[in-house]
Amino acid sequence: MASDGRAASQRGDVFQLRHGSAETAARHFSAAYAAFDAAGLTRETVRARWSLAETAAARGRFDEAIPESYKVQALLLADDRVVDAAIVSAEILDLLLVCGRIDEVLPLAERLVLQFAEAGLRLTAMQAWTFVRECARIGALTREEIAGVRHYFEDLPLRPNAPFLPPEAEQ
Repeated sequence: MASDGRAASQRGDVFQLRHGSAETAARHFSAAYAAFDAAGLTRETVRARWSLAETAAARGRFDEAIPESYKVQALLLADDRVVDAAIVSAEILDLLLVCGRIDEVLPLAERLVLQFAEAGLRLTAMQAWTFVRECARIGALTREEIAGVRHYFEDLPLRPNAPFLPPEAEQ
């Protein structure tokens, strides 16, 4: 029953982030993070931390959002939550593009291929990261392509054997 309350509270906080005030959402996520951390609820703590990174990005605080997202990625990979780590990795790439830190995109794209291969991501899903790397290598990675990769990873739990199709191939 308590987890139902936490889930309802987090849904309300996410609503605040998406449709209300990012500042209000940040306060709620910060309180949730502190409570979950104190209670030793690791998964919930990571989710709250991820939400804090999202609220920082929504407020334009990229110097806060990016390192926090990297921490979330590391925690997810350490917990073998590979698909969630892939989603946050796509978010990091998008943030780097949004704030103009283009010089960091290719090194990250290269690292993602290695990290997720080591983490045991399925070969069909690895094609998403090799696509990102190749686009980054030629300086042609766009936010739309990153969004396509993120959506692929978001849908992966529902379709675990789905092949990755580059966004232009989906047309």
